[in-house]
Amino acid sequence: MVASYRLTASLLLANHVPQSAAAGGWVHESEICTAKTGWFSHCEKPALDECQYCGKPFCEEHRYLIEGLDAVCNNKRCVAKHEDLARHAEYRARVRQRNGAGLCGVEDCGPHPVFECSLCEGLFCDKHVAERRYPYREGRVMVERPASVCDWCWQRRKLWRH
Repeated sequence: MVASYRLTASLLLANHVPQSAAAGGWVHESEICTAKTGWFSHCEKPALDECQYCGKPFCEEHRYLIEGLDAVCNNKRCVAKHEDLARHAEYRARVRQRNGAGLCGVEDCGPHPVFECSLCEGLFCDKHVAERRYPYREGRVMVERPASVCDWCWQRRKLWRH
């Protein structure tokens, strides 16, 4: 059984070709780009990689970024998610810096942060974090659960909901 599993895994790997050298990922050799080129048509060029956000294969023409472990197609929602992550990392660094000084994570707010955002894990005063019903994905289903969420993370939910 173990030998059979190894043989199957080897055959599966043999059917895959490396993506771009920079990405170092894998895409099935029969996969084609699925980017829309019109109302009822798709690109159909050979795929370079799969987008880390939407999971769809994309070609060189429909690539936004392939760098290190990042592979992003040029779909506007995927590009927005990639750019949002960079802004979010900067925001978290600023919040941590303010929290380290004993201040609320929001600029121009005073000391005594006592509430933690469930998402960014920053500390805030009671004016800048609220108990809200935040959408979470459970498999293919979206459910809403109570969570303490700062205003920054609350605004990001629309982008990350899909």
